Amino acid sequence: MTGISCISAAAQLAARLSSWSRRLPSPATAASRPAIWSDAHIEPVARIARFVESQGAVPGIQIAHAGRKASCDVPWRGGRRLTESEGGWAVIAPSAIPFNPTDPAPIVLDQAGIDGIVASFEAAAGRALEAGFVGILSNQSSSLVVRRSAASI
Repeated sequence: MTGISCISAAAQLAARLSSWSRRLPSPATAASRPAIWSDAHIEPVARIARFVESQGAVPGIQIAHAGRKASCDVPWRGGRRLTESEGGWAVIAPSAIPFNPTDPAPIVLDQAGIDGIVASFEAAAGRALEAGFVGILSNQSSSLVVRRSAASI
């Protein structure tokens, strides 16, 4: 996020927390990160946006899709791929190449899967605006998804 260094430490923390939002219930970056893939998430993330604004900053949010890097533990616990029993999920990506050689191969996206991701980015952006975020950074794991979602939003 640009300009983050000029806001207070508290607002910086809130802005960074908001930059980790997930936009789907499964192919996200980490299970511990805030989410915006459901209307139920609007009010909780709106509290972050209101707090950032109360500190004199402009609230921004990053909406991300991690692709083959998804379903991982937090970095301070090694960041390894989570199993289903640990709260992990099946990962989707543009190809069957895993992020790490020890990870299971991701599910390969087809056109319907890409269209679903684009639609979920559109919905997440709408929720972010409704929650009070002014800036939205869209971050995907595939340039194909970047081009498709930029054209759709």
